[in-house]
Amino acid sequence: MLIGHRTSLKLTAGMSRFAFAAAVLTLSGCGGGSGSSQVNAPAVLDSGLGTPAPVVPGWAQFIYPTSGQLEVDVSRPFQWTSVPGSQAYQLQVGTSAGASDVFDSGIITTTSVAVPNLPAAQTLYARVRAIPAGWSTALTSRFPRGTYVTFRPDLDVSGATFTYPAAGSTAEADTPISWERDSLARNYRLTIGTTAGGRDLLDTGTIFTPRRVVSGLPSGATVHATLYTSYSGNVTHSQSVSFVVGNASTSAAAMLTVARTLAGEVRDMADDDNQPYDGTPLAGVVAAQADAVADCAGFTTALLAELSTPISRCTPATWPCAPMTTRTTAMR
Repeated sequence: MLIGHRTSLKLTAGMSRFAFAAAVLTLSGCGGGSGSSQVNAPAVLDSGLGTPAPVVPGWAQFIYPTSGQLEVDVSRPFQWTSVPGSQAYQLQVGTSAGASDVFDSGIITTTSVAVPNLPAAQTLYARVRAIPAGWSTALTSRFPRGTYVTFRPDLDVSGATFTYPAAGSTAEADTPISWERDSLARNYRLTIGTTAGGRDLLDTGTIFTPRRVVSGLPSGATVHATLYTSYSGNVTHSQSVSFVVGNASTSAAAMLTVARTLAGEVRDMADDDNQPYDGTPLAGVVAAQADAVADCAGFTTALLAELSTPISRCTPATWPCAPMTTRTTAMR
């Protein structure tokens, strides 16, 4: 975790106590609390999913494959940009972020390398590092000057799967409607309707976080949720679940639990050197800052983007619910 960079945070109009508490959690985890840099309102930026990382001195950028790419040609060499002043590079490919169980180039001086025997039917993760002249080429547990990319050799993506609620169960508003984050996904969209596939109760529009707190649904009614997962190349898949609405109101205590969970997830969007994983909102923040490493302000801004519309409220007076905006909903 980052230590020593101090950031001040002030509560502003449109920023809920929910978002403010989560931001404070993030700042406390990286030594923030007061200082020169200010993080104000949430979400002054796009999530950045699918946005190429900026060209930052000292960091190589992938040319092939690109972030979120499907149908990667396994016969084509992996390629990245050259970095002036570098003595060497290293490419690793694994079955999880930061792993090298599929391939490790070792120390090489070229900016491309063939990767033999890539698994043909699973999501894979690659990272490349540039090693400046004078640096040791040895690795410990870290991967300094590292850039990440997630890809798949085929098109066999099925969309994210709901983790809450279970089909036919009773769902409480205090527990977010949630799904497994898909590392290849560019974005999501959640709709809820009174009929299968309907969206008369909720339509979030494009979102990037794998959960949604939804309050104000008709208590006791059976409703139908559909989750759309979008990938590069205009590929979209959907999953649906029907459930019974239980308690339709949220509590402050439950929302703070959600905030704490999100704070931890944002921290996990980067490696031990605070280099963001591709396809995450944190990567979008860092790209907007034209940097390759997240500081406290970056982590906090990414969290606020995740929290920009944490609660969707539907009432009989507002049905059908319009797509959510980027303004947070104040807790009462």
